[in-house]
Amino acid sequence: SITRDFCPLFHIDFLLTEGSTPFCQKGYFPCGNLTKCLPRAFHCDGVDDCGNGADEDNCGDTSGWATIFGTVHGNANNVALTQECFLNQYPQPCDCKGTELECVNVGLKSVPLISSNITLLSLKKNKIHSLPDKVFIKYTELKQIFLQHNCITHISREAFFGLHNLQILYLNHNCITALRPGVFKDLHQLTWLILDDNPITRISQRLFTGLKSLFFLSMVNNHLEALPKQMCAQMPHLNWMDLEGNGIKHLRKSTFLSCNSLTVL
Repeated sequence: SITRDFCPLFHIDFLLTEGSTPFCQKGYFPCGNLTKCLPRAFHCDGVDDCGNGADEDNCGDTSGWATIFGTVHGNANNVALTQECFLNQYPQPCDCKGTELECVNVGLKSVPLISSNITLLSLKKNKIHSLPDKVFIKYTELKQIFLQHNCITHISREAFFGLHNLQILYLNHNCITALRPGVFKDLHQLTWLILDDNPITRISQRLFTGLKSLFFLSMVNNHLEALPKQMCAQMPHLNWMDLEGNGIKHLRKSTFLSCNSLTVL
């Protein structure tokens, strides 16, 4: 039988199997054994949307869409196969596996001192309010940084200086109102930039300088009212751009003129 479930934002149809496990429509996932389906974007976003924690299980630290999209395009990140830690220096409350470090909800007020061979750093749900110049300069092997839910308000122009190998950067669910042009200029290998749920009011074309490899840009639920004249001028390989939940009032003829690789908007 077909029934309808309700959550505050979505009405989702699903089918019940014999085991009473919901079979969700394409683009949605079931909340464990609950009769509830939520959008894939809610998976591993750091918030318990299901109410039973099912949407935050089996995350690794690739956070929702990155896992799904990476799998589709053959770029899924390899989960550390060893429990052994190969970092000589890191804060004790953190969890280390291989060269990956998770410091989630441990009360950090700044980026900690860590061994330089780190490749993945998760600092979600801490109290880091600013990122000073060259704060990651020692960590040139970093490929993924997760900074969600910190209420970051200030990011210096050279905060990401030297991160030439970084591929994934999550800055969503913070308190960023503005980003300086060129702040991402060293991130030539970045493919994934998530800026959802920040009160960013305006962006310029120069903000994206250096992002020549960027594939996915998400600025959902910001406060944007306008877009740059040529949005993709600095991002020639941008394939997917999500700008839902903003206050964009009008578009120019040239706004997407240089978005030659864009397939999803």
